[in-house]
Amino acid sequence: MSADVTANPPAREDTPESTDAVVDRVVVQQTLDQLGPPQDEILRMAYTEDLPLKTIAERLDMPLGTVKSHIHRGLARMRKSLEVHND
Repeated sequence: MSADVTANPPAREDTPESTDAVVDRVVVQQTLDQLGPPQDEILRMAYTEDLPLKTIAERLDMPLGTVKSHIHRGLARMRKSLEVHND
């Protein structure tokens, strides 16, 4: 290998995450934490782990309709909380 190749490593493809994106992630995590169980757990399973609602219902031993209701109410509460945060 020549000295030029080792002295100049290839540029990194990944770029640092923007400050806004980091702040957004922190705000979403705090909002999820405020929901409390089981809504926070269900929403994390659905959106972070990308699990189907049927799988979530089976894992938590809940009826599918209950999981859907928790998702609907949890997202509504998050939306309201995030709207207040953005004002």
